[in-house]
Amino acid sequence: MSLDPKHVQKSFDRISEIFSDIVEHAETLSLTRCPYRNASDLCTALFKCRNQEVDMSKPTVLICGHDGTFDVRPA
Repeated sequence: MSLDPKHVQKSFDRISEIFSDIVEHAETLSLTRCPYRNASDLCTALFKCRNQEVDMSKPTVLICGHDGTFDVRPA
């Protein structure tokens, strides 16, 4: 089986374009979103974080109370 170099390059370019958009979005989020906040707004930090809040309906669950306003670039 032989591969067409032009087809392979076109596929690589498309994949690169897709991942580039994903990385750009992730970088934007990483500057303002708490890195320990998951998609369900739960805190995944394995340490005490000042943004942790107890979910009153489930006292053993910690939610992330961060409001998304910090910028970690200076850190």
